[in-house]
Amino acid sequence: MMRAARLAAGAAIAATTVAACGPGLQSLSVGRGVSGPSYRLTAVFADAAGLPIGGRVELHDVTVGRVSSLTTQGFHAYVHMVISRSARLPVGTRATLALTTPLGEEYVDLLPPAAAGAGGYLAGGEVIEATHRSPDVEDLLSAFSAVLNGGGIGQISTIVKQLDLALHGRARTGRALIARLNNVLSQLNAHSAAIDRTLAQVADLASELAKQHKLLVRALTALRPGIRDLHADTAAFTNLLTRLSTLGRTATQVLGSVQGAFLADLSDLAPTLDTLVSLRGRLGSTLVGLRKFASLLDRAIPGDYLDLVGNIVVP
Repeated sequence: MMRAARLAAGAAIAATTVAACGPGLQSLSVGRGVSGPSYRLTAVFADAAGLPIGGRVELHDVTVGRVSSLTTQGFHAYVHMVISRSARLPVGTRATLALTTPLGEEYVDLLPPAAAGAGGYLAGGEVIEATHRSPDVEDLLSAFSAVLNGGGIGQISTIVKQLDLALHGRARTGRALIARLNNVLSQLNAHSAAIDRTLAQVADLASELAKQHKLLVRALTALRPGIRDLHADTAAFTNLLTRLSTLGRTATQVLGSVQGAFLADLSDLAPTLDTLVSLRGRLGSTLVGLRKFASLLDRAIPGDYLDLVGNIVVP
């Protein structure tokens, strides 16, 4: 019994000594995996709760550094990283928190810009603020829970119920409407080439108008004074149109009152007009002969006046 007590006490003292003198977790190097010269960078994230100290920092799926520490400031997480000097990061590099697997460990993924090296490279001490956190399983489950708890599925159920109420007793009308819509879509599909040509012509017209933009602006600028004058004379134009309307009504009334007499006069003129039409081919020569006769008569009988009675016979 005494021997067992002494052994237990010795083990406790040994454990206490190891705990007091041996290295703790806080004193372990978190930069393991970074060999040779290195430099430090800091990335600012909105949330880095799942990122472990000592987590990997990768560039193109290759580990180039480790997370040395995490601090917070102004509701943001500051991730301090130790990067191998052999990893040259261009200015403008972004950082993303990603997962190795859906349930795996979180790590920092560095994403260099497309134009690598155009603005130089990071030398150390810079702060990367262009950061992003990839969705994890927790975010996916939260979104799915929102859908299940009165979200999208509930809305779909409401839509189905409303459609059922709207189509209740109107199934035949609904089928006819769907058939007509199908016919319309078929017609549009059949004339797709014509529609494409029309759209191409509209595009050509728009392009031509764009080319003539300066000319159109000048034309509109030149028309502006005339439009201003027309706008100033709107009252006069309105009065003119009103008077023209009154004149039209008066002319209609006058023509209506003399319509019978006018038609009677036209009826009386019909025989005379018929005679003139029958003489259409001979009237010209007769008038020429009368002119010649008047000239000869004036020379044969000079004087101030002369009474003459005769008949004109048209051959």
